[in-house]
Amino acid sequence: MNKRQTDFAEHYAATGNAAESARVAGYGDPPKQAGYQALTSSDVQQAVARRIAEAEVNTRLTPEYVLSALMEAVERGLETGNLPAVTAAARELGRHLQLFTDRLDVTDVTDRATKMADELGIPKDELIARTKALLEGDK
Repeated sequence: MNKRQTDFAEHYAATGNAAESARVAGYGDPPKQAGYQALTSSDVQQAVARRIAEAEVNTRLTPEYVLSALMEAVERGLETGNLPAVTAAARELGRHLQLFTDRLDVTDVTDRATKMADELGIPKDELIARTKALLEGDK
């Protein structure tokens, strides 16, 4: 990985903001597109995952701890009748379980495209080209 990719991965692991991380790492304009492009690199994805894992070890704030605390908050809220606390904790648990998402998971879309192309019996590149043509026709 080059220095820009390393800087991007470190900043992205800390903030989760691809555009800001691209800007900080010194990528060109537009930063939103540069950040998206940087995230397509498997080396960058692995570096981000490593940094996040290191941060969890250093802070001892693990996903398991957070989930456990949220489940306890739901239980306490139900026992005490604190419905706003139950709602807030349940919402966060739902986000974790991806019952609803705030972001597009690009790997999931890629996996779906591959599966769909296989089901249709056409190459994935052809499916992507057809989809782009349809989308451009809407403009």
